[in-house]
Amino acid sequence: MRTVITVCCVVALSALLSGGWQERAEWSAPSDPSGSADLEELLRLATEHRVAARYGEAMSLFDEGHRLAVERRAARDAARFEWGRADTLFSRQRYRDALVSYLNARTALENLGEAAGVCAVDGNLASLYRHLSDQEAAIEAARRAAGCPAPDTQGRRRRILVTLGLLEAEQGNFESAWEAVAEGAAEADLAGDTDLAASAWDNLGGRLLEAGRLDQAEAALLAGYRLRKLHGLAKVEQSLRNLGILALERGDFSRARGLLDLAVGLAESRQTSISNLHFYEARGRLGAAGGDLGAARRDFGTALELARNQWAGTPGSRFARESAAVQLNRIARRYAGVAHLREGFEAIEESRAVSLAAHLASPGSGIPGEEPLLAALREAEVAMLRAAGDEGRAAMRRARERLLRAAGGGEPVPDHTASGLLLRVQERLGPDTVLFSFSPSESETWRWTVTSTSLRIHKLPGAAVLGSNVAALREAILSGGTDLEERAAALYATLFAGIAPGERSKPRWLLSLDAPLFDVPFAALREERGRYLAESVSLRIVSSAALYSLALSPPPDWGGPFVGLGDPIYNAADPRARGPAPDGDLPEFARLPGSGREIEAAALAWGGRATLLKGPSANAPLLRQTLAAGPSVVHVAAHVVRGSAADANALIALSGDGRGTVTFLSPVEIAAWRVAPGLVVLNGCGSGTAAASPGTGLMGLTHSWLMAGAGAVLATQWPTPDEPGVFFARFYSHLRSAPTGPGWRVADALQAAQRDMLQFGDWRSEPRYWAAFLVLGND
Repeated sequence: MRTVITVCCVVALSALLSGGWQERAEWSAPSDPSGSADLEELLRLATEHRVAARYGEAMSLFDEGHRLAVERRAARDAARFEWGRADTLFSRQRYRDALVSYLNARTALENLGEAAGVCAVDGNLASLYRHLSDQEAAIEAARRAAGCPAPDTQGRRRRILVTLGLLEAEQGNFESAWEAVAEGAAEADLAGDTDLAASAWDNLGGRLLEAGRLDQAEAALLAGYRLRKLHGLAKVEQSLRNLGILALERGDFSRARGLLDLAVGLAESRQTSISNLHFYEARGRLGAAGGDLGAARRDFGTALELARNQWAGTPGSRFARESAAVQLNRIARRYAGVAHLREGFEAIEESRAVSLAAHLASPGSGIPGEEPLLAALREAEVAMLRAAGDEGRAAMRRARERLLRAAGGGEPVPDHTASGLLLRVQERLGPDTVLFSFSPSESETWRWTVTSTSLRIHKLPGAAVLGSNVAALREAILSGGTDLEERAAALYATLFAGIAPGERSKPRWLLSLDAPLFDVPFAALREERGRYLAESVSLRIVSSAALYSLALSPPPDWGGPFVGLGDPIYNAADPRARGPAPDGDLPEFARLPGSGREIEAAALAWGGRATLLKGPSANAPLLRQTLAAGPSVVHVAAHVVRGSAADANALIALSGDGRGTVTFLSPVEIAAWRVAPGLVVLNGCGSGTAAASPGTGLMGLTHSWLMAGAGAVLATQWPTPDEPGVFFARFYSHLRSAPTGPGWRVADALQAAQRDMLQFGDWRSEPRYWAAFLVLGND
């Protein structure tokens, strides 16, 4: 059995202190005067369209040229058109499709002995692999390109050396990074490409600064600054900003203030409004460090508005939108640390909403007619920066709303960054409900406690301390440790320190979370009275308070049918497998015969109409088809697996072609479905967990179903045995008879089932059995 192939790319970009990574191909297929005249003209026109960002026209011409070249058996021309296709896909941020085309082109060029072409494609692959979070493959491709034996007529080697150095720096290999950047910058300087040399030193200095290697960072940043000043290059404000951050890190606030004020002034004069957010963020850090909270609030607030705009105007690829969302979340956290109570809460919660939307975005080709809308937004930004005040900010927000509306095809699109979030949340909270919003960072965690009439904040330990305590509790639960009760009580006391009696007494608790709190088995925490939390309160996790406040999903129809999926065919040895065994080293899993019995027992407990998908029928097309019938409940009992390190999302393993092949259902695919069951149950290994970038809220399959339209999701944090189906029988019985409204019906049914388990007095009374279950829902 081999590792599951990556299905989707999850990236958490750090804030580069200067410069960035290309979103396009660096080297394109060259012309060939000796080639066929009509194919050369086709290649020229296709490349012209690609450079002008007319990607649809470019792809059509590249496809046509490739088809003609193949028909004529013109292998070199076919390779060049395939290369062009890859460049276009890269520009459209369709990274996985671009990878396939680049590899095809590289193989063809290698077979033709075209060493220069192979090296150029390797250079593009280095950047592309980095976008796919495959750093090792990126470095390998960059090393191949740097060692290219073909003559370097395009200045390729110096650029590749710089790319290689920055890749090494991202991996923490700073000595080899310095060596590669120094060599590339020296070659660039000799060739008169001083802008490349300055950018190389700026970028390396930024990474060294992030790593805390201040002396090396200073040497690199000063090298970049001197080149910009000596040759009158643009972007000198970026060098000043980085040097200002360096002074801030060294505690020289006076020097930092002078450098950052000068950098902000230059940036404003150049009207580069979107990139200005980094300058305001840097100066906000200075204000916070120096105790000038008013100045920090102003600068972080301005940076936050610009980050919101950048997220709204980012193309539809998940990589690009995730990068913008991570940036937005980073600035929101900084702002929350100095903001007033309400503004801090709203900034954190809105960033969770946009991060989730970015993470589950499907590949897109952009926004129709976006250029005039983006230009209007940039114009409004510049006006806002020049004339501070509410009127300028309001005009800019209207421009952002128009852009968001265009992204929705003219339909109203929820602006998670809209003001009034706290009021909307409080209007939804009833008198019996309290919301706890946690925002962990390295040094501290802020917890906002919200009721229908109040908002309070409390400071908790940082993410590392909480993560250690959470891991210790989970270990005690799973191993049945003697210190379980002690650890459960200690974590409860830490997470809910300082809550008021009126908040504590509310029977329904909403939780808005970030890592490492996704792994907390909240139901098993021990409150002051020595009871498990599940005995006292009904618990529900929300994607974000912003999404909760919008109440996007309609109330579910609980009178509909039941759909169960279980016991797929996972290997060729399964007696149900049909036909010859598949060729190749394909992923295989052990059969889950108990999952078939589970969905049968669950359907019986539900008591209504039921459709069960088992064996070869437990596949994605049939699942989606049955969802069209509008079921009230969808119950999936299957393997939930992780992809590679670059894709830590949870994936549902399903039957493939019935011969033992396995297919995978990803969160991005699910989120694109438009289904509205009242409840989706995911009983798999860790179905409620997955890797998350900061601010993304609980990720994984759970939120993809919510994005698709499900009212609630019941998931598990670890595998639980339920051979007789006792737990789900109790759960569905309570769900059918629950008198409460749609928002709390599932959570109340789960609490009732957990209480039932505590009454058994056997292994089912232990938290490792019943505390694994959690409910997520925004309605």
